[in-house]
Amino acid sequence: MKDSYNQKKQHHRITSIGFVGILFLTLILCIIVPDKRISENENRPLQSFPQLTMAGILDGSAMKEFEDYASDQIVGRDWWVEWKNDMDIAFGKKDNGSVYFGKDGYLFPIETKDQAQLNKNIQYTKDFLQLARTENPGLRVSVLIAPTSSEVMADKLPDNAPVVDQGALLSQTEKALDGIEYDPGNKNKGNVFINVLPALKAQKNQYIYYRTDHHWTTLGAYYAYKAWEEQLGTEPPALSEFRVKTVSDAFYGTTYSKAVSGGIKPDVMERFDYKDDPNHCTMQLMMQGKMKTLDGLYNEQFVTKKDKYSYFLSGNNAFTTIETGIKNGKNILIVKDSYAHCFIPFLVKNYETIYVVDMRYYKVNPAKLIQPDGITDLLVLYNIDQYMNDRNLIFLSRL
Repeated sequence: MKDSYNQKKQHHRITSIGFVGILFLTLILCIIVPDKRISENENRPLQSFPQLTMAGILDGSAMKEFEDYASDQIVGRDWWVEWKNDMDIAFGKKDNGSVYFGKDGYLFPIETKDQAQLNKNIQYTKDFLQLARTENPGLRVSVLIAPTSSEVMADKLPDNAPVVDQGALLSQTEKALDGIEYDPGNKNKGNVFINVLPALKAQKNQYIYYRTDHHWTTLGAYYAYKAWEEQLGTEPPALSEFRVKTVSDAFYGTTYSKAVSGGIKPDVMERFDYKDDPNHCTMQLMMQGKMKTLDGLYNEQFVTKKDKYSYFLSGNNAFTTIETGIKNGKNILIVKDSYAHCFIPFLVKNYETIYVVDMRYYKVNPAKLIQPDGITDLLVLYNIDQYMNDRNLIFLSRL
């Protein structure tokens, strides 16, 4: 009996010493190993060692910064994060606080509803459309607010996962914009709002949303483009009119970055090119404070990087100008988020020039770009989650 007690005591002592040794080794490695500036996987800067001040110590902010620093800079952090997510999935958890673990490898960002901000953004949009029409009374305008995967691919969500009712929010936006005509100078006087939810739900069994990213795929963007064309009264090109090229078969997107797991397969990223068009577009954009000109709509340097989606239109930039090379007298201004990036290439046969504005970086009302003899069409294109939470749309209503 006594021997058994001594053996247990010895076992506990060895375990405690081992645990303390691991903590001590981890501390030594954290001191020796240089801090990382950014997390490539999460595409964000990591917390640096905080500057300790008396004020920060007294108000508690120094301790919070140190906790963030310790969490970000712990040795083997990526492995620990992946291990935790693997355990969450293995034990049947529905989410990790940021992402729902869906069926068939789908990851869904946990979206938040800001009804007050949505109400404001709808009003900002109405103000913008009215100001744009003041600048050009004959301007053709449309608003496309895209649903995200959690609405269209709801059958892939974990059972009973609470999600935002995007259908109701889209209906609210459509009703609020009712009465604004798409084309006041044409027999087509339909609603300015383009609801692509039914068209996307009809194709939900196809690969129209990435499993590891919050964007729709290029195929999903095509079906939205097709619905947009049809609602505006024009004939969209058939899928058979495009060459489909695989850009990458190793794409891990933004949602995966919040739920890294060894069991998740990468996405396939594709581009669609018109078969009868050589795609001789030129693209000029403001990148990191400098103007840059690219041949075509794609930036190949991103294929080998974590942020592969920036292959389309070279990522998020304040202002982009695309010259398509065709001559038909039509030019479009697109106010957008990143859902537009794989949508815009479908427009290269529709317009001479495509102007693209991202209000997260462009802090001037883009209505000032509209002149009667210049821009003929205007499209506002956002996904509903971004549109509902974006606080930059206030610039649409400021002169």
